[in-house]
Amino acid sequence: MLDRRSFLSTGTLGVLGAAFAPRIAFARAATNKRFVFVIQRGAADGLGMIGAVGDPAFAGVRGDLAADLAAGTKLDGLFALHPAMAASAGLYAQGQALFAHAIASPIAIGRISTGRTCSRRAARARIRCATGG
Repeated sequence: MLDRRSFLSTGTLGVLGAAFAPRIAFARAATNKRFVFVIQRGAADGLGMIGAVGDPAFAGVRGDLAADLAAGTKLDGLFALHPAMAASAGLYAQGQALFAHAIASPIAIGRISTGRTCSRRAARARIRCATGG
């Protein structure tokens, strides 16, 4: 059985949690087209997913990691997709996906405290910032 004190403390924590939870907005569009922007960093960085296999120095710098990319789908004379991105390669071939290499958000964020750093800088600049982890 739930006593009054437990009920009130649990209810208060629930209300406070809801007040500080991130807000989510769902956009409605009159079309099925969507724009998805993904910034990759860390182990799945740009050179790991989309390699500059057309650069003569690429294989020397990336070592064994370059071998996987050499077997991937060629995007143009310079870049190729990693073979594990076969579904994305299919979308690219259909004109449904586009890859832009070496771009990032205007807010420089570090690896360890990404969310905290982004939030602080966004608050100073009075902009909204969303991070993926």
